[in-house]
Amino acid sequence: MKHILLAATVLFGAISSDEATAGDYWALALESLDVSSESGYGGTSVGEISGLTLSVGRTYSRGAFVWGVEGGAMFNFGEPYTGTGTFAAMTCEDYANGPYMCDLKANVRIVGLLGWKAGATTVYGKLGYGAAYGEFATHFLTQDTGVIRGMTYGLGISREVNDQMSVFGEMIEDDYRDARDQPGDFRHATYEASGLRIGFKKTF
Repeated sequence: MKHILLAATVLFGAISSDEATAGDYWALALESLDVSSESGYGGTSVGEISGLTLSVGRTYSRGAFVWGVEGGAMFNFGEPYTGTGTFAAMTCEDYANGPYMCDLKANVRIVGLLGWKAGATTVYGKLGYGAAYGEFATHFLTQDTGVIRGMTYGLGISREVNDQMSVFGEMIEDDYRDARDQPGDFRHATYEASGLRIGFKKTF
């Protein structure tokens, strides 16, 4: 993760110049996601979750070209995952059919963004690194806290409301497969999520 942050800093520093206009912002958004976590042993947990995301970032612009970097965290409103098949509608507290994720607490993402501005509207893409923190099944009826990491990406569109505020909508995808910090001596879980984020951002 440190290498990715260093590379992003060098990249955005290299392509920005005195001719580029820089701006800092914070953003608040609602996320709605379809999520799944495979155990690596045949079991799968699924869920439809929603949460609040707080982000901060910096963008540069030169003409119609926009680029930047953003970091943020999404906090789940509390919806747990359930099993599938025979175990559908069962949470991990009922019975877990594999060492998969049971409940997402927070999802932290650091991304670079690249876009094109036309008038008050900007279309952009995001690509970066994310980490999901939550509860994993360690046995049929026990859970413990762990982390899973991987790639995150998305597409978005924003529109300026005034000089300081804009509204935006994004399609986001998480594909996390680095389970080295999964609890219970398991290292095989995956985490996938896809959904929408809608919110506003304000410069400061």
